[in-house]
Amino acid sequence: MRQLDALKSPRLLKFQRLERLPICSQDENIKAVFIGVPFDDATTYRPGARFGPMGIRQGSRLLRPYNQFLDTYPFDKLNACDIGDVNIIPGYIEDTMKVIETNIFNIISKNIVPFIAGGDHSITLPILRALYKNMAK
Repeated sequence: MRQLDALKSPRLLKFQRLERLPICSQDENIKAVFIGVPFDDATTYRPGARFGPMGIRQGSRLLRPYNQFLDTYPFDKLNACDIGDVNIIPGYIEDTMKVIETNIFNIISKNIVPFIAGGDHSITLPILRALYKNMAK
């Protein structure tokens, strides 16, 4: 699945996506997804990690689709897409952890590799729980 052409798709998109990758659902024939977890309710002094996924997407707009060192277009070989962000529940840490775990489990149970961008350090726990649940099945 090739990225959108920068000349045909402006870099100032309404919905920012990683490397201008297409938006897709988990039901398509894909091998890897980028998913954001914009959560920082577990921080105590300096919030702002919730803007991490947006910042990564924003910065990736300047990347080029062609890798000159490997002489290839990586996303021609890896069928990947951006599935957006997990719908977190501000102010409800326990409920948000369950939502994150469920979302990640739904991805990895289909043998799709998730590239997860957070959020604060607390998002690691539900991700590990989802991985454990998938290994135990």
